[in-house]
Amino acid sequence: ARLQIDAIQLIERTPEGKDGRVFEPLKLYDSKMAKGDEPDIQFLKDQGRFPFVWENGAKNCVYFVFEDFPLDIAEADLVITYNGQFPGKKHAAYYEDRFPVRRKTYLRGQES
Repeated sequence: ARLQIDAIQLIERTPEGKDGRVFEPLKLYDSKMAKGDEPDIQFLKDQGRFPFVWENGAKNCVYFVFEDFPLDIAEADLVITYNGQFPGKKHAAYYEDRFPVRRKTYLRGQES
């Protein structure tokens, strides 16, 4: 399927279970770009990272890096918003997937 990725965000989950601060990746690249080759992902604007188009059937990965991420965030949701038309579907649709993530800290070989 050909997907247009409109946003990738990391949204802090507060102790009350609500959405908190929102972070966007500062770096975005695919497997080919990591090797110095022309990317498979197609950026649709001259400036900026979003939106971009990705053929998810290809055997490559899209990498995204959040820099300067605050240390006080223990839990968050990785939220990816995209649209695309999947095999067997008549029309393109808009999707938002949320993946829960937790920070892990290792101190001298011990997980905390």
